[in-house]
Amino acid sequence: MDTQAAAAAEAASRSWYVPAYRGRDAINMQAFAKLAPGRRLTSRSWKGFRLFEEPAYMVNFGYAHQYLPWEVWEVRPTRVLGFEPMLQHEARQIRARHIEVVQLMPDGFEFGPNGHAVRLLVEQLAQCTQPGGAPGPDYVAAMTFLQDQLATTTSWLHDSRVSLARAYLDFLASGKTTGPIGRWDSHLAPRLPAYPLIDAAVSGLTIPQPIASHWGIAPDSRTPS
Repeated sequence: MDTQAAAAAEAASRSWYVPAYRGRDAINMQAFAKLAPGRRLTSRSWKGFRLFEEPAYMVNFGYAHQYLPWEVWEVRPTRVLGFEPMLQHEARQIRARHIEVVQLMPDGFEFGPNGHAVRLLVEQLAQCTQPGGAPGPDYVAAMTFLQDQLATTTSWLHDSRVSLARAYLDFLASGKTTGPIGRWDSHLAPRLPAYPLIDAAVSGLTIPQPIASHWGIAPDSRTPS
């Protein structure tokens, strides 16, 4: 077996992902009708379906950022067309003419192993209002402690998940879908530490009680320890 055939066989044996919104493919822009496990689909484009190894990387492709929150579908390619050229730090992508739908992933899957908590937190942050009083010394100490923890949790994949969660917050707070460019700051409560809180949720860190209480974050929206 030559190198290309071996790579295609290896890709076909693994799970890949596509995002959809109300049944519509948000990257390949081809209608996904009656998505169901076991269903086989054929691309209507000669380029084939673009499939991703990690869902978090999909936000930078096509119109994916305009269709949040996603339905992430696990698929398997049954005819691999090729591998997309990419930078070394990016997750693998492939093109496939035919795919088989495996399953719909749980809500928040695109945000990583703590994705359900991340999604709940982002939805809470979009609803936060300015607290009546100034933060006390416990709040300041808690923020310092949290920032110190976050300094050791970065990686390219982690940062991509945080960026995707920020894009979702952008959509919820502003009603516009331009991706994770930071414009959502003007639509949130002043001094809301949205970025470090999202970072903490993606990392699986517990948001300290003084911070959660100050901003009215519900207990079930914080990440478990």
